[in-house]
Amino acid sequence: MLRSMLYKLLYISLILMSSVKLSHAQLGTAAGTDISTSFTIAYTVSSVSQSDTIAAQTFETSRKIDLLVTTTQGNSTEKTVTPSQTSSFVEYILTNQSNFEHSFTFSAAIVETNDVFVGSPTATIWYDGANNTCDGGTGDDVQITTYITLTSGTTERICVVTSDDVNNAASVTQNWEADFNLTVTATASDAIVTAAAGSTVITQTSGAYDKTVVQRVFSDDVGITGDTAYDGKHSATAQVKVYKSALTVSLTPIIMYTNNTNGEGFVCATKAAGTEEPNGRAIPGACLNLTYTLSNGAAGATATAIDWTIDIPAELTYVGELAAQTSANDAACTDSGNFNTSAASPDGTVVCNISSLAAGASVSVEFRATID
Repeated sequence: MLRSMLYKLLYISLILMSSVKLSHAQLGTAAGTDISTSFTIAYTVSSVSQSDTIAAQTFETSRKIDLLVTTTQGNSTEKTVTPSQTSSFVEYILTNQSNFEHSFTFSAAIVETNDVFVGSPTATIWYDGANNTCDGGTGDDVQITTYITLTSGTTERICVVTSDDVNNAASVTQNWEADFNLTVTATASDAIVTAAAGSTVITQTSGAYDKTVVQRVFSDDVGITGDTAYDGKHSATAQVKVYKSALTVSLTPIIMYTNNTNGEGFVCATKAAGTEEPNGRAIPGACLNLTYTLSNGAAGATATAIDWTIDIPAELTYVGELAAQTSANDAACTDSGNFNTSAASPDGTVVCNISSLAAGASVSVEFRATID
């Protein structure tokens, strides 16, 4: 019984092995290799043994022209940028999947769905010098002005960079996007194809098969729109999306008392919370508890290192009772009081330093003031 099961498992394994398709990236025998078959024939003539060696039969291995362009962001192809950012860039990996050395030329285009960049963005193309990372056209990156050459089976990190700033206009919103389209074309690099320079475009060999010639065949896959399979090129799209906070401020004023002329003896700065005057009005002399709330929209990016300055209006006299209240973060707030310390706000300022404010979070600060 056990032996029967082992035979069945062995049979299934052989079936699976025989059905495995070779990977598209397997390189195989190098182009231009002479594949020779030799022969020795033994026979008899009139019962006399004979032995002849017949000249070997040879054919040339054709050149498989295959390249692959992928983005380093994986399936999402997406990279975030922020308003006012300079030198935005995306990364790709170019792999020479041909069975011989090839040179490659490059072209890139930036297509905006919205005005992500200031003006009409232009692209430059670079390859990584040595540190296995894209430095955005700085560091050890080397700009590609003509072509680069890769041996069979090797890869190169390619960077597409724009020096145009990311738009910082108020109209810019989260998830505005732009596509960086990179197309790479296989070109000549050796005398098997042509003795011309490495920027010379090559074509497939046409006509009948000739075993004495190293013929050329395209084996590349479909790329982006307009890039068909078997055209000697490959392409990919990397996308940048604007990552922007959506900060807003709201004000909630509470009238602690309308006036203090009837001998009540209230002190605006210390009147207890929850004892506000019902149906109070904001007339001169009134005491207000002012709550300002800074919020980040649910779809916004996390804002960090926030310096939130509240300029106290000239019509108010700040009387203190400063308190920071948060729903998600701690806020360290200080005040300049009513000491005319700010030319922009002669009645003082309140400044809150907030470490971070995540999407959907808010922070509040409240203080007391009287209406002049």
